[in-house]
Amino acid sequence: DFSLKGDATYAGRNNVNVTAKFVRANGSLSFSYFEFDASQGFPLSGLPGFSGVPHADQFMVDTIKLSRSGIEAKTTLNKVHVDAFIFKDASGGAVFAVDQQGLRLADMFSGLAGTPLKDFTLGNAAIVVSENGVSGDPKTLPDTAKDLFADIFGSSNAGLNLPRGVALLSKMDLSKSGDIATALQKIGVHADSAIVMGAVSGLFGSSSSPSFNLSIMMDQLGTAGGLPKNVMNYKAGTQPGFFINWSGEEVDIGVRTAMMVKAGGNELEFDSSVEVVFSETGIGIEVTGGMAGTWDKPFGIKPLTLSNVTLETGIDALGNVSLGFAGAQTFGKESLSMATKVKFALEAEGLPDAIAFSGTADVLGPDELLEIAQAAVGGKLNLDNIKLPVFNIKKANFAFATPGATDPQLGLVSEGIAFAGTFNFMEQDLGSVTGSAGTSGLKFDGKLNDFTWGPIKLVNNNVDVAVTLQP
Repeated sequence: DFSLKGDATYAGRNNVNVTAKFVRANGSLSFSYFEFDASQGFPLSGLPGFSGVPHADQFMVDTIKLSRSGIEAKTTLNKVHVDAFIFKDASGGAVFAVDQQGLRLADMFSGLAGTPLKDFTLGNAAIVVSENGVSGDPKTLPDTAKDLFADIFGSSNAGLNLPRGVALLSKMDLSKSGDIATALQKIGVHADSAIVMGAVSGLFGSSSSPSFNLSIMMDQLGTAGGLPKNVMNYKAGTQPGFFINWSGEEVDIGVRTAMMVKAGGNELEFDSSVEVVFSETGIGIEVTGGMAGTWDKPFGIKPLTLSNVTLETGIDALGNVSLGFAGAQTFGKESLSMATKVKFALEAEGLPDAIAFSGTADVLGPDELLEIAQAAVGGKLNLDNIKLPVFNIKKANFAFATPGATDPQLGLVSEGIAFAGTFNFMEQDLGSVTGSAGTSGLKFDGKLNDFTWGPIKLVNNNVDVAVTLQP
């Protein structure tokens, strides 16, 4: 080996001691690296390519070795002297990566101490500061950084997608993460090949508010132990978007993905969000989502073809599941919004058979009720000879249900619709009625208030309407 020593100007400093290292190969000397005496430390923002990089001024580097493939250095992170690497990415942008083993995020962000993330610990990790962000295949990085990134990615096929500025990159390690490990396993994260990456703000006392937005990439999904597997599962062949976000007291952990839900003989696809819920009783899950298109005859309820269908599910720490659907359908001139909610155990074989979609309507008139009855029959009916007086059911409660299902307000519901509300006739609210519309026709009855009709006062009134429908 052969060395030359001298003084140089580097990173804005004069008279910096530098050593040029050469090695003998094939009978001749070949340049290996420059080593700078950086005992006083250089601010990263003073190195070439980093002057405009967000938060680069928060890092000091020393023990700098400059070679053709990049720069090796040392820096201090969490009071530990660790390896750092400086190189150019494929676009020519400057990248600074700090090697960190067993990174406990609360050691970097004191605000995590009072949150569920207080014990969240990562495995092989890197803090990455970049001029343009870093993306693509980690195997194509310069030799200087290959070992660091190979330790993180291992056999994972995930690609790099790091934002400009300060970012975090790590291999997942759930062995020391406490409640967070349980939470992530409930939604299907496993540590075998999971890679964590994302933006970091407010690190090392910078002016930005401390926060991070991390995504989790996996080659294969794990089992989501917190979901009722016989009712809902992630859609096969899709790549869920797992996330861990933190800002102030707000912690969001979950996944955005396509969810397949088995309901009444149908398998429905929802664009869903699954989020972990922390409570005094333990760790639960909330699932919300929306479905494209319509749901024809939900649970076999013939009059219904629901649009704007949504899903809302809560699963508590004890495995109790509350699952609800909501949707809307237009009958006559009225768009009726309705919902159903069922409760069952996490291990249940499927959803209960007795289902009722219920809702409220400002007005139900003859047009709406006869159209519902016609839909219950399942064909076009001859309504020409049916001449009903002009009436309305105002402030109506209604329910569509499978045979034998009950509604808390309407009781047992036969096929079609059951309803209750205020009977309005001749522009007068005359009292409460209950009724139904279905394959047997339209009927309702009730006791009415005394009312005046022209010069006549009617007392002790009842209404009883029955319309039989014929194909």
